Amino acid sequence: MFKFESMQVFSEADQEKNRPGLYQLKWFFDTLKTDPDQFLQLTEELRRQRIAVACRAKKSPSASQVMFYMVQKFLELNGKPLVFTRTQKHSMFKRSPYKNGTQCIPKPEDVYRMVDSFPRRDAEQQLRGKALILCQWQSGVRSTCLCDWRYGMFKDKLNPENAPLPLKILSKRERNNWTAAVDTKLSSYGLGYYNTFLGKEAIQALGEYLETRKKNGWQLKDEDHVFVTEGTVKTTRGKPLTARHVLNNVKTAAQQIGLDPSTVWAHLLRKSFRNCLRRAGLEDQVCEALMGHTLPNSQGSYFDASDMEQARREYKAAARNFSRISNETVEQLQDEMPKKTSEIELLKQQVAELSQQIHKIVSTGVVAARPHTDEELAEIWKDELAKGATLVRWSKKAAKKFDAEQTMAKS
Repeated sequence: MFKFESMQVFSEADQEKNRPGLYQLKWFFDTLKTDPDQFLQLTEELRRQRIAVACRAKKSPSASQVMFYMVQKFLELNGKPLVFTRTQKHSMFKRSPYKNGTQCIPKPEDVYRMVDSFPRRDAEQQLRGKALILCQWQSGVRSTCLCDWRYGMFKDKLNPENAPLPLKILSKRERNNWTAAVDTKLSSYGLGYYNTFLGKEAIQALGEYLETRKKNGWQLKDEDHVFVTEGTVKTTRGKPLTARHVLNNVKTAAQQIGLDPSTVWAHLLRKSFRNCLRRAGLEDQVCEALMGHTLPNSQGSYFDASDMEQARREYKAAARNFSRISNETVEQLQDEMPKKTSEIELLKQQVAELSQQIHKIVSTGVVAARPHTDEELAEIWKDELAKGATLVRWSKKAAKKFDAEQTMAKS
């Protein structure tokens, strides 16, 4: 590659120091099927287009950035620098999360299985994982919003008996207001806020996690993030989690119960939340409002500030679907009830027949019974065994002989 005149701008020291970067630069020219000299002859617009195409062709965002900055340095050393805006660079480096086209929306029983089988590492990490899953599922918030939760939202409020617990979600944070979370995506919908709630199980899990943080030396402050990274609990302030942490947490829990991690991601807990609301018979407008979605022909939130009680009643109507015993489970048990009842009646009939047979045998003076088991004999002769007696097991031959004698006695 250094046979080209345009590459002579790199000194031997640069070649030795930036070997990985030069490898990416070579990959850039090989991908475009052009040489460095020809690339410099292109117009500025074409050079921009070729750089964008090559950056998006890279699977790894970090490798894409190394290649981009090496191309920029190459152009700058050759007197043809290019300037890219932050938005342009972001679009070139951003990678869409891999999805295999199949999604597995967790059912309530799946969510609780994920929670119960969460990997047992450190006690606090386990409690944090459970709280993350239950809080996102029962509130339906986005991962970025969940990571913005502050202690001021739950101060002196985490009592499961007061469920559902109201949560206010804003499009942007008001100054020194730590009693609400922020979801910046609301701005794109033209919404300033929306209301959602936490159920009993989520309140309990969150309370246990926060109590553990307090025991580990957390200094209580309203502005502190609720969910923080591991290893920072003993400091005055922990490092807040990111959406990537939440995603990894959900995938790990899904894998523990045998689900394919590639079919489960954090946003599906939000879809499961919506399914629970719809199964409760809530209107579509109410479901969309509790998820923070914009409504057709509406310029604001479905519930205004004075409608909190109405929103609470609507959410409470769906609370059964968020409990460990959901409506689906109750319906399934109701469907199985006739079958179980018939089985019980059959067993009662068999017991009655056996009772009649026993009564008949006893009335004839012949009692037919199998020999006692070792455990039963040990209980009967426990006093003798305590004195040193030995319990001898019957042989198969002796047991067979005993059965034959009892058969003859019956006849």
